[in-house]
Amino acid sequence: MKARTHFNTLLAALTLAIFTLTLPSADAQTGSVIYSFTGRTDGWGPAGGLVSDAAGNLYGTTVVGGEPGGCEGAGCGVVYKLSPTAAGWVQTVIYTFTGGADGAEPWSGLVRDAKGDLYGVAGEHGNSGCLLNYGCGLVFELSPSGSGWQETVLYAFSGGDDGSAPLNRLVMDHAGNLYGTTSEGGDLLNCPSHSLGCGGAFKLNRTQTGWTFTLLYDFTDSDSAEATSALVLDAAGNLYGAGDAGPYGVIYELSPGSDGAWTDTLLHRFSNLAKGSGPTGLVFDAKGNLYGPTYSGGTGGDVYDCEDVRPGCGTLFKLSHGSGGWAETVLHNFTGNDPSPNGNLIFGPAGKLYGVDSSEVFMLFRDSNGVWTMTVPQTLTDTFPKGPLFIDKAGNLFGATEGGGSDGYGSVFETTP
Repeated sequence: MKARTHFNTLLAALTLAIFTLTLPSADAQTGSVIYSFTGRTDGWGPAGGLVSDAAGNLYGTTVVGGEPGGCEGAGCGVVYKLSPTAAGWVQTVIYTFTGGADGAEPWSGLVRDAKGDLYGVAGEHGNSGCLLNYGCGLVFELSPSGSGWQETVLYAFSGGDDGSAPLNRLVMDHAGNLYGTTSEGGDLLNCPSHSLGCGGAFKLNRTQTGWTFTLLYDFTDSDSAEATSALVLDAAGNLYGAGDAGPYGVIYELSPGSDGAWTDTLLHRFSNLAKGSGPTGLVFDAKGNLYGPTYSGGTGGDVYDCEDVRPGCGTLFKLSHGSGGWAETVLHNFTGNDPSPNGNLIFGPAGKLYGVDSSEVFMLFRDSNGVWTMTVPQTLTDTFPKGPLFIDKAGNLFGATEGGGSDGYGSVFETTP
């Protein structure tokens, strides 16, 4: 299963990170690490984005760590809270996964509703079965109570038509319904490029008596193939995401019809390597344009300049919607000095875009001539930052690194652009 493959990759990367750190450049501002994970009960390898409550507390997940014994002895991951105090930030583990029916390896961070409940996905366990009996993954809710935080499994995937291995972050609409994607399972017959299936898109409807699961669409090779980003919603209730369909990835839209069936429409196909390959996230601006990064491709470096020996170090792109459809503009080409943008971008004040690459927090802004320019508010001393960033009301940015920190098990950092 891909979640287990991702775990093995993360384990190797974090082991390397204990010995190797990316040093800051002399002219870059170095931000502050507000918490370093120890790899013990507090977790190991924070992944996905952070969310905040009204008091300024931050919440996130780690892929492994927690109580020892489960998940090949590395721990099955935790959900944690970081609270600001006069003496600094204090971490509290609010839930530790066991690798049983409660799930394991929460890869993609959390979303929070108005009541303070947290929602996320676990990439493994839950129902038994799926590849090597690692389980098929699930959607969970964490609710605060007088006796601590309680987990409720909202849906456990079976690995059939409903899919398995949910690895991308959920999105919540105004009614509190949840949308997400799976990375495996689904329509196996029409997804020969992925032996375990391309996965699909789903919705969990909040009702007075509980939650109802609806499969919206099974991805196939003829449309989006496997989802490579979290979904985003527009005002009309349409969903948008990125997929790995050939040759270099696609951007798609899922739209509901009057009969309740959802249609997958390809908005853009990355067919020119010089314009990017491997889209990993999307965000809307106020005018309905889409922005995102590609992990590779572009014109900024050849296979000897970029990490992982691939052509091009990645791009930032914009998709503009006009009468003739969606048109792509490359806003930035990453080089060997700043390779591998990943995760979603976020908008800050004055229309500035923020994101992370392999070792930096970057900001993209449009000058008075309409030209997009990149600056680096922070070069990270820690390694493997994972987007998206979180921005608070004061404009401070927070993010997590899968490696680095004082012990090499990951960190949470803060920077002020």
